[in-house]
Amino acid sequence: MTKQKKDLVDKLYYGKDPFQGFAEKYDVDKEKDLHDLFAWNSQHEYLHDSLDKTKGSWILELGVWKGGSAIHLAKKLKEKGEGVVVCLDSWLGCQLLFNHNGVQSSLKKEFGRPDIWKAFYSNIIYHDVQNYILPIHLDSISGLRLLNGKHRNGYKFYFDVVHHDATHVSPYLYNDLIEVKDLVLDDSHILVDDYIQTGAPEFDAMDFSGVIKDTNNFAREFNYSLESKPNKARLIKNV
Repeated sequence: MTKQKKDLVDKLYYGKDPFQGFAEKYDVDKEKDLHDLFAWNSQHEYLHDSLDKTKGSWILELGVWKGGSAIHLAKKLKEKGEGVVVCLDSWLGCQLLFNHNGVQSSLKKEFGRPDIWKAFYSNIIYHDVQNYILPIHLDSISGLRLLNGKHRNGYKFYFDVVHHDATHVSPYLYNDLIEVKDLVLDDSHILVDDYIQTGAPEFDAMDFSGVIKDTNNFAREFNYSLESKPNKARLIKNV
């Protein structure tokens, strides 16, 4: 594994990589789910452009699903031979997806509990980027506070690129961004997925009005420049 990932594994997982032993316990070919893996803007130009512009080795992704964008980013790091993508997700979905007809097969519920994390791990191993990815199974706020030093051990990490694709309902995104700002430096890039007006009813899975509201409010209140291209926004601190 890379030195960046090893640093995280040593501090957060007492030296044991979460991927260790997975392929021995589970059938990767059976568990993997490549359907729509690289859909949903997972290869958006902002992802690799921000990676290039920050020359980043530390990447954080909130809301990971099957790992499409994480794999895309990890492959870029693999070309450099260094870096880590921290994948923060509970892999339980949210209220918008829990009983959404369109994603039930992907959630792979067992005894009522979504079990998509196995598909994510298998997809990562299948694409051979496990040495560049570190999963953290927590909700956004808990995971962000684990990384930004608001916990008993006081470890604090800084990220060059943060990609937010977690729950889209306001004010959850805004609250996440409040924690994210303690994890980034002045030249870091924060990317926000689904920055687009869809006209869907409030709280529908395709309602992204909360994304626009929370992103705009955060940028205005904390002096970030905001630019957007179809489906994603990019925030950079004004200094």
